Amino acid sequence: MMLSVLPAAGQAAFEINGVRSVGAVSRMDTLFVVQATAGGNIVYAADDGMEHSYVWYSYSTGNDAFFELQRDNAVETSLPLMDAASQGYMLEIDAADSLYVWVFGHDKYPVVFSGISVDDESGYCDFISVKADISAEPLIYYPRSYQEGVELPRSYELCFDSVYFSTDTYVYERVEQTVDGSGQYDVDAPLDDTSFTLKGDCFDLAFGTADSIESEVYTAKAVELHALASVRIREDATNELDRGEPSESTETVVNLEGSAPLNVEILNYSSPAVTRDGYSEWCVSSDNSFQSCMFSLRSPDFRYTFEEQGTYYVRLQVSNNSPSDNPDESCMQEKIYQIDVLSSSLDVPNVFTPNGDGMNDEFRVAYKSLISFHGVIYNVWGRKVFEWTDPATGWDGTIDGKPAAEGVYYYVIEATGDDYDDNGNRKTYGIRGDINLLR
Repeated sequence: MMLSVLPAAGQAAFEINGVRSVGAVSRMDTLFVVQATAGGNIVYAADDGMEHSYVWYSYSTGNDAFFELQRDNAVETSLPLMDAASQGYMLEIDAADSLYVWVFGHDKYPVVFSGISVDDESGYCDFISVKADISAEPLIYYPRSYQEGVELPRSYELCFDSVYFSTDTYVYERVEQTVDGSGQYDVDAPLDDTSFTLKGDCFDLAFGTADSIESEVYTAKAVELHALASVRIREDATNELDRGEPSESTETVVNLEGSAPLNVEILNYSSPAVTRDGYSEWCVSSDNSFQSCMFSLRSPDFRYTFEEQGTYYVRLQVSNNSPSDNPDESCMQEKIYQIDVLSSSLDVPNVFTPNGDGMNDEFRVAYKSLISFHGVIYNVWGRKVFEWTDPATGWDGTIDGKPAAEGVYYYVIEATGDDYDDNGNRKTYGIRGDINLLR
């Protein structure tokens, strides 16, 4: 197998054939790491296609000297790799230019993993530290312009499982991070139980010969909170004012308002540590400091109907464990909502036209935040022609299934609002009047 490497600026490319190899960025003109040197050759071909005079030298780091190895007159020249763990070469071209190449035999630099563990003594809600025992002799090469050796860095691959939130569910993902050889890695705390696998090094990974080591399963403590809130509006109550927004569940809106009875639904999507061993607690309060709760709930989701005018605050707290279990290892997140229940109102029209044109075909009141309602319609002789208790509905202008005659009709309406008057009593409505039916 041969993997090519980019040439130095203005130079033709070196290549390795006969053995697996990868090129690496270095202070040399070219640097290769080969799986093993036996059977390998380093090749250079002139980019102009012309024959040149080539002289190969080996570099001795001990006495800073070059030793001639081979001479060629050709377009392409090839040199067998020396059986050395680390070897520098110089190629002299036409006694004018010199290129420097370094080759590592990676089989002489094995990586040994002795252990891997997870340390989450601090910061476990945000990050954890993965510690690994790695033994690997450094890869040192010697550029001609440097007196001391330069280390070629190795990298490794750290892998673990986690989850991420998408729309309304958590999706599992395999996290793969490139890490150095220090053996200590701070990573974002995973949101689900996982083991950690360290593979490497980068050259063994390229050759397909990488060893790995796997930790014991780590129990996730970190939590993530997502919640989708909505006002469940009465779809058919088109004459109800300020029925509530938004009608669709959303994570971004935290202020909800509407007419009473206001049906609020908040769906809690917490990460696995919450749903597995933890808890979700809701507190409903009349003040945003939450010094006290009007009531609290221990349940995943929140569904409640607010029937009295006012401003309420709802706090959701989630944790990876019960408050009585390991309080020193608790990760908690919270989210707060403001709920505005609007004051009541009631308006009655004075004309409607039940002619089937889809406009003003029913006699309906315009209302908001009513908790009780009763209405009766009479004809001019005092006969009751219609009675209803749901303000969202109305009279369609028929009597016993037949169209009522045009003219004046009379109504009596009594209702109770969600709010209170100056005396502390529920606000009530007693309205009498007439309505004109026109076709």
